[in-house]
Amino acid sequence: LSSESMGGELRLSSSTPITLDIKRLGSIELTHVIRMPTVTFFDNKTQMLTLNAIEDNYPVSGTISRTPESASLQLMETWIQEPLAKMRGLKVGDMLPIGKDLLKVTGIVYQSPDQRPLSLNLAPNIWISHNTLSTLGLLMPASRAEYLYYFQCTPSDCRTLYETLEPTLLPG
Repeated sequence: LSSESMGGELRLSSSTPITLDIKRLGSIELTHVIRMPTVTFFDNKTQMLTLNAIEDNYPVSGTISRTPESASLQLMETWIQEPLAKMRGLKVGDMLPIGKDLLKVTGIVYQSPDQRPLSLNLAPNIWISHNTLSTLGLLMPASRAEYLYYFQCTPSDCRTLYETLEPTLLPG
């Protein structure tokens, strides 16, 4: 595990899911993101993507700038990063093929709290719900998933949380 501030007061990252018991640590809000590479096809050409499976309370810090602003993620729906929409001519209501399934585009994302600049990330981001990730069946042992845990907490609660988890954290 590693920790850093990004998209929350504290971020933990792991290559495997972790179990966290934060109830005893005060008023800490947690959201969990599963990030992994995937591909889509347009006109028989492959497009690499960064898939982000998020919970309803994502992000716990900051906001996602998107249109429509009221867009929410339901089963088999996706938000897509603006450069992907521009590159592929996608708009809200269009379908995005992922594996053997189609996801309905319900939002275009212009900025998110933990978004890497596109120049550093050649695979544009898409966002789906955890339920959609389960339905797609993409999460397998070799899927190279990254499990991200974002915490919003008071400085005291974040310090207590970090001190509790510190023995399990790896540098970096």
